[in-house]
Amino acid sequence: MVLVGAVVLTLAIGDHPDAIVIGLVVLVNTTVGVAREIRADDAVAALSALTAPHARVRRDGIVRDFAGRPAEADEVEPLSGVLTVSALCNDATLRPTDDRRPDGRWTALGDPMEAALLAAAAKTGCPEPAELSVTRPRIGEVPFDSLRRRMTTLHKTGGDEVLVCMKGAPEAVLDPAVLQDPPDMLAAAHQEAARLAAHGYRVLAVASGVRNDLPSPLTEAESGLALLGLVALSDPPKPHAAATLASCRAAGITPVLITGDHPATARAVASHVALLGDGAETEGHVVTGADVAAGRVADLTSVRVFARTDPQQKLDIVEAWRAGGAVPALLAAAALYVPFLNSILETEPLGCAGVGIALACAPAGFVTARVVRTAFHTASPTGRGGSSGLR
Repeated sequence: MVLVGAVVLTLAIGDHPDAIVIGLVVLVNTTVGVAREIRADDAVAALSALTAPHARVRRDGIVRDFAGRPAEADEVEPLSGVLTVSALCNDATLRPTDDRRPDGRWTALGDPMEAALLAAAAKTGCPEPAELSVTRPRIGEVPFDSLRRRMTTLHKTGGDEVLVCMKGAPEAVLDPAVLQDPPDMLAAAHQEAARLAAHGYRVLAVASGVRNDLPSPLTEAESGLALLGLVALSDPPKPHAAATLASCRAAGITPVLITGDHPATARAVASHVALLGDGAETEGHVVTGADVAAGRVADLTSVRVFARTDPQQKLDIVEAWRAGGAVPALLAAAALYVPFLNSILETEPLGCAGVGIALACAPAGFVTARVVRTAFHTASPTGRGGSSGLR
């Protein structure tokens, strides 16, 4: 309004050049403002599409669509605390759609599981990450690793307090040394996590607490926290995964699932794709990283499903197969296992003539069955006759 008034004034006194310049400035500012409003409206529309009251459920192989209704505030409130902490203790981002994506879908950057938590937080009306970064900026972090199996972030609040946010594997979070909740609550949470895992869900426990200081080391903040809840994520195998694995076995390729997930989750996924074998002594069992560390498995090559393994144990499994004369080939999520991949590449080229075992090491199981199928067709197009060294 000030600039418009300046235009009127300059016109009144006959200073037309200045009036034109000021008018152009007003026009540019108006155009930029309108463009930003349109982009903001598009972003809101995309988020509204994410929160549409519609559900698609797959049950016994049959997909059904269900209409729903927006959740009431009192129904969402119990979830807001869990999902807000999950959004704070999170390194993923959701990128709004742009002209390069005509389907209007947002893009997830980072770990897919963390991106799913951000989407869930957005759907339930939790504060956006941009807002959280201002109101509760991160001032410290104890990152996730495959040994700790949990992640902790520390955030500054409006006062002098420090908010501690944690998420991770249930057995790493539901620990009396970490949580101050009563033993019966922790036992019930353990039981519920096991039940969800047995149905194939990936389960996380979420906890938080408030401190008056920023401890050193930061791991000292991982105590005296309160359990907020469990988060179960569904990441089922692709529909053609079982057929792909059957083709691999027919070609002489031995698929092995190695995952950091809960043993019950690994069993559910492996059973779904018929990976557990015919019930032989070890083929039909899920072996954990603890079993490997304790030396309770005499022959690692007799196992088809490993769960709760760390990177070193993955290397040990590869070395066991290599010692038996097989040529290990890593399929899926290779970027997550650089040492694992380097161990293979140091001595064995991953060419099409010598793939001996397909080690599917994706954290979510067989989520990249297309990669497995592509490798099968390129590595052994002629089945058992393609290579005399195929096992």
